[in-house]
Order: sequence, then structure tokens, then C-alpha cells
Amino acid sequence: MKALLALLAALVLAFAPARLAHATSSLLFDGDGYSLNLEVGYDKRPVIGSVFLYQPGDKGQAVPRQRVRVEEFDTQRKRLKLRYTATDEAPGIPSFTLVMTETEAVLTLAGRRIVSKANWQM
Repeated sequence: MKALLALLAALVLAFAPARLAHATSSLLFDGDGYSLNLEVGYDKRPVIGSVFLYQPGDKGQAVPRQRVRVEEFDTQRKRLKLRYTATDEAPGIPSFTLVMTETEAVLTLAGRRIVSKANWQM
């Protein structure tokens, strides 16, 4: 029993700092039935960890991270430019670009330009 408690305590201590160093929040886009959920992780500075795209009528899909290019991400100045290039790995997810400024968010995909209000509450 003591060995089990010691193991449990060691596991808690081992994983506690990792959880604190990598807290997450989300940055969201929503417009014309399209939604993007950007999971933001924190270490020394915020980084986008994962991207989920919800298109009209679907449950949402994880966007392959290796095809996502973050050209600009500044939470202080409230600027984001993110591009995804379509791949056969994720059929049904078209190439898209998301540009967010302090007040406006623009999603461009499948020949459409969808404008929404920017929401920087993370």
C-alpha cells in the first residue's frame, strides 16, 4: 500500500509542472455557419496548438497541423494570419486563410470571404 501511494505521489509531482507550463485556451471564429476553434497553448509565448474547422452541416474536423502555417500571431497587438493548404489526408477541408485584427476576422475559403467580429477573449 505504501508503495502504491508513493508511486501515485510521484506521478502527481511529475505531471503537475507540465500542466502548469502548458495551459490552454481557445480563440474562436464564427460566421455564416463556419466556425474555427484554435487551441492556444502557453509556454514562453502563446502558440497555436490545434485547429478545428466546423462547416455548415458537419460535426467538425481536426485540421492537419503540419499543413497549417501561422504567418503572424501577436496577442498583444491582436493580429493573426493563419493559412491552411488542403491535402488528401483531410478530404472535405478546403484550403483557407484566417486573418484577425483587433476588431475584424475574415475567413477566406472555397471562393468565399466571410467577415465576422473578432473575439480575442481567450
